[in-house]
Amino acid sequence: MLSQVPDGKIGIVGSGQSFGTTLEGRIASGLRKLVEEHHLPFRVSAKGDPPEGARVSFKLTDYWPYFSPPSRVGEPGEQQMYRALGRGHLIQPDVIVWREREITFARVQDGDVESFTYSAPQLFACVSGKATIRSDRSQSSRYEGNALVRWRRGRPPHIVVVTAEPFPSRLGSLAWGLGDLDCVYHVNVPALYQAVVRAEKECGRASAKTAGSSDELRDLIEHARLKDLSQLFEDLFAEVLPNQP
Repeated sequence: MLSQVPDGKIGIVGSGQSFGTTLEGRIASGLRKLVEEHHLPFRVSAKGDPPEGARVSFKLTDYWPYFSPPSRVGEPGEQQMYRALGRGHLIQPDVIVWREREITFARVQDGDVESFTYSAPQLFACVSGKATIRSDRSQSSRYEGNALVRWRRGRPPHIVVVTAEPFPSRLGSLAWGLGDLDCVYHVNVPALYQAVVRAEKECGRASAKTAGSSDELRDLIEHARLKDLSQLFEDLFAEVLPNQP
């Protein structure tokens, strides 16, 4: 099992906005360390993560498969994608994984179709950090995921949510998706399940707040809609890790 952060633990403290910011930073630092350890050609960036965060764009239309192909730059419809993605600023993942690569495009010139390569950043994964899940927050994640899938010009990036939300019903409101997200990851699924089962026993399954909670959580886990954060790295990079079967 691959560790999700350098010390194998989240170790989050704080509340409110600081809690979410800490979560995002820990996700980014953990992924970045593992990418470096495995010598993968990717970069990991978090919003406001100094010093790299100050130099990295979080505007999706700066990355493939969302920017206009080079042969169409300057055309009247160039800004269509920019407007469709919320003018480039409404959808800004908390953590992005990307890489520079040579991308092949085509253009029509002098009556012929010719191919050419263009060096550009390609978006590999978008990670949304949600310390907790409210109904409005879950809908924003769905909207972002749907837009990322709908407006791509090629294979979409991985789209995942990482959360510390303790209530199974709220987790279910996001994890039981319809293709908007790849998966939802929790900072500690085993501890969460044990806590929910213990709460049911102490409060009684008849309690409106606890009835069926462990059943829903078990379904989310066994249907692979909710996974432990320790699985995130392997899920993202399994296809590109060296020496994999």
